[in-house]
Amino acid sequence: PVNTAIVEQIVKLGDIKVQLGGGLRNEASIKQMLDAGVARVIIGTAAVKNFEWFTKIVKKFPQKIVLSLDARGTKVATHGWLQESPMQLMEFAEKASQFPVAAIIYTDIDKDGMLAGPNFERIKALAQAIKTPIIAAGGITRLEDIIKLDKLGVVQGVIVGRALYEGKMNLADAINAVGAKA
Repeated sequence: PVNTAIVEQIVKLGDIKVQLGGGLRNEASIKQMLDAGVARVIIGTAAVKNFEWFTKIVKKFPQKIVLSLDARGTKVATHGWLQESPMQLMEFAEKASQFPVAAIIYTDIDKDGMLAGPNFERIKALAQAIKTPIIAAGGITRLEDIIKLDKLGVVQGVIVGRALYEGKMNLADAINAVGAKA
């Protein structure tokens, strides 16, 4: 990790739970971030490339590791979406959910940044196939998308990016719409 000092400052801001991802590929860096006060760390490509290592880390830090599964169609993508893994999304999620993973972030690559709404059907199917909580990402554009996902009752949270940056959604309104569960 190269931004440890900034992460520590963010953690000290107050009553917020920080979830951090990006470049955490070894036990020492994961431990460093957790020791700095990060509530959960996100692992993606490293988990797909070396599932044995990933399961060891999840067992060592139960309920502190979030698995990020980015998928193009039904195939898991890695390396910033540049490579397609032979792994199937559902198969990999079911395999990972056998371990004490805190959550799975599912990003539908085809929907991400398109401002066209999320893949409700796949999110629901994934959530029904496993017991691990799902965080939905990719295409969440309108307040109605968050409300619909909340009513489905299958996601723990959502990740909204472009819609916030472009002013299509207000964060306070989104939090209020789901009863301040965020």
